[in-house]
Amino acid sequence: MKKTGFTLTEVIITLGIIGIVAALVAPSLIQSGQNEANAARLATTVSNMENAFSAALAQEHTDSLYDTAMWANTGTSTAFYGELNRYLKLSGIKQNIANYNIQSYSGEDAGDDYSQANGVVNNHYAYETKNGALIFISPTVLEVPDNNINSVRQSGGALLEGAGNVIIDTNGEAGPNMIGRDIFRFCLSSDGVLYPYGSRDVTLFDNGNGVSAATANPATWDRPGQNSNIGCNTNNNGSISVGGNGEGCTARVVANGFKIDYIK
Repeated sequence: MKKTGFTLTEVIITLGIIGIVAALVAPSLIQSGQNEANAARLATTVSNMENAFSAALAQEHTDSLYDTAMWANTGTSTAFYGELNRYLKLSGIKQNIANYNIQSYSGEDAGDDYSQANGVVNNHYAYETKNGALIFISPTVLEVPDNNINSVRQSGGALLEGAGNVIIDTNGEAGPNMIGRDIFRFCLSSDGVLYPYGSRDVTLFDNGNGVSAATANPATWDRPGQNSNIGCNTNNNGSISVGGNGEGCTARVVANGFKIDYIK
């Protein structure tokens, strides 16, 4: 009776083919896993922050963060942390993180909005969450002027009072520390809602508070128009077009149910 089986050469060739396929597929699987993890942490962090601000407003019987103990202590970051920690239950606070530098989506310097001069990140405290994310909050008081409120509302904008800029690094100090990859930027409203950069609401708010008049067709991540800085769209050939430093991708992630589907 004749035995059947593979020769050593055939086995070696088969293993070689499997190795080549694995080498081609592995990076994609790793990136996909990282995207899912970053998106999940972003969703959790945003939800926890909004719940925390909502609890603070209810506890202190006000409808504006301007009137809370947190915003009364914005001049002292440690005091602000103490008030925030009452509701968000953070794991720690950091300042001047060594070798921490935020880059744009393309790997270049992130620009003034993320620089030490702006004070949002490098010159500001970072609040560490239980899931390992870092939160940078730059409290502000910025409102749409009365004469522009109707224009913003008629164009569908819900954001009329900004309480601060918020940057979330989903995986803490670990790399790549790039906007649109593990760094995401939001505008915090006075009623505790986080509006993503690249969204209709933030564009109308930026226009309405004095940059220019609000328009019926504001620039957004999927329709950036002349404002290519916030584009994060899929081209006809299937490739991703990311404009500017990549912060418009924050709105894309939120709009797609917290999925990072533009990094392969």
